[in-house]
Amino acid sequence: MPTFESMLKPRTYAALRAWLLPSSWYTTHASDEGRFYEFLDAYEREHGTTIDEPTFRQEAEQILGGRRTDALDRILDERISFAVNFLACLEHTHRSTRSMLHLES
Repeated sequence: MPTFESMLKPRTYAALRAWLLPSSWYTTHASDEGRFYEFLDAYEREHGTTIDEPTFRQEAEQILGGRRTDALDRILDERISFAVNFLACLEHTHRSTRSMLHLES
């Protein structure tokens, strides 16, 4: 099975790492949430609105490495589920991440 990284364009993979590498990735702080939404924006722009959830999970877990706990795994599950549903909403409504979140260009 190919890794998520090998399926992602460099900008999208960099955004995924930028979201998950800080030790505070799981918080609701504006900076951490901003990095999560920047990843979603990069993904949607470069790959569209369909995401392979098991591969996404595998790559996220690999990036997190030994920093995983049961509590953090539950948060990761919630974020992955949100990402899948958010991208599906974009497809259904014919909108973009930038328009939904009012991100700067």
